Amino acid sequence: MLPLFILAISLSGSLAVKTSACCTATEWEAVVLQVGGTVRNGSASALDGYFDLLYDFDMKRITRIQHPVDKAAYRTITDYNTRKTYIITAGATGLSCSSHDLSAGETMTPNCIPANSTHMGTHYLGASADAVLVNSWRFIIPGGLTLEITVTEDDCTPVLDSSFYTATGIASVTTRFYTNFKKGISDIAMTQIPSQCTRS
Repeated sequence: MLPLFILAISLSGSLAVKTSACCTATEWEAVVLQVGGTVRNGSASALDGYFDLLYDFDMKRITRIQHPVDKAAYRTITDYNTRKTYIITAGATGLSCSSHDLSAGETMTPNCIPANSTHMGTHYLGASADAVLVNSWRFIIPGGLTLEITVTEDDCTPVLDSSFYTATGIASVTTRFYTNFKKGISDIAMTQIPSQCTRS
């Protein structure tokens, strides 16, 4: 998939203009292609695939419907209110759920570019009359994650981002390319935490 990313994010032209940070919708969905890797205590692992992303800043939840190559699709819901990620799978006997706590200091990616972000440049994505004007920004999310994100100039729609993280014994980098972006969430039920996840 890496050649796809190289072609997709090629930027032609660079504009020396001053721009202001922006906000995207508080609820939106997209199909996200991703590629990356992690090195943990000297052992490397690759990341390559896609997922459906449902972003709900008002409810402080991010839902991902994962589509692994080698197994059935499953859903994760990260709830920043309960500070847990729920992993939901469907089987012959119904839904099953497991969960884990978020890392200390982990926060939700904001829907607005933070005011203290660094503007990395304004560019054209594509060529000629079909080119889209985009802005690139860099900022640090509490918890130590550095995010570089590129959004459209006109309405702050995310186009791609890259995240970088380093800590003792671990380093990771992930690039995501956003497709089929749509404001709002078409199936809000997919963002709801099933009862199987909250039974004591």
